[in-house]
Amino acid sequence: LKLIGFNKFVQGLRLALCSRSLAPMAKAGAPSNFVSRVAADFALEVAQPDGSTCRTTLHEFSRSSGLPMVLDFFAPWCKACPAAARQLEDVARDYSARCCCLLVCVDGGADAAREFAEAHGICRCIVAAADEDEDLAALYGVKGLPHKVLVSADRVLVKNYDMHLPSDVDAMLGGDFAAIMSGVGASAIDGSQRAPLSRVSAEYRELQKDDPLLLDNPRRWVMFPIKYPAVWEMYKKH
Repeated sequence: LKLIGFNKFVQGLRLALCSRSLAPMAKAGAPSNFVSRVAADFALEVAQPDGSTCRTTLHEFSRSSGLPMVLDFFAPWCKACPAAARQLEDVARDYSARCCCLLVCVDGGADAAREFAEAHGICRCIVAAADEDEDLAALYGVKGLPHKVLVSADRVLVKNYDMHLPSDVDAMLGGDFAAIMSGVGASAIDGSQRAPLSRVSAEYRELQKDDPLLLDNPRRWVMFPIKYPAVWEMYKKH
């Protein structure tokens, strides 16, 4: 009974704190608002093959590579991030000479990014970390993780969060910027080709309509450890 009571307390605390944290984050604007602008620059710590790190910025990195980039913002504790990173690894394998794939850790620095890559078999992506003081919500509208970004060779933000790999990369490399910015790059996946919902998925969709904890909101929990590290550490101990 004590455990049930504590779980209810934590659930209520999470909901209260998350509702407070969403207000300032929402002011940053939807991810789509950043598309077609010059990609925001920020400091990067890039992991090197010899175990060292190199400090640079996103724009400096872009200029040195001369290639389009796919960025994947992640955190080591994010449950959905390993699968997203493996998807980016496939893109890095298939587009190595035409596109840079950059895994950007937002919590833990370059060491945490390197450990994450090693743990999940990531070897083709470039592994880096953003400074934890960077306001990625303001720079890119990051409100949940993982968050992918597609940047052209001349540093224009082509896609932000709502991405389909590898079709969006193909569209960008083909020069069809109008199509990709309007979402046509993912047109290969239409309604008739989608797999039918399972019973569990259907029930989850129904629950989403009324349960505030399940509403479609990618920022609901994933930013909690960053916004409230002390509360997060307390929660993990229990």
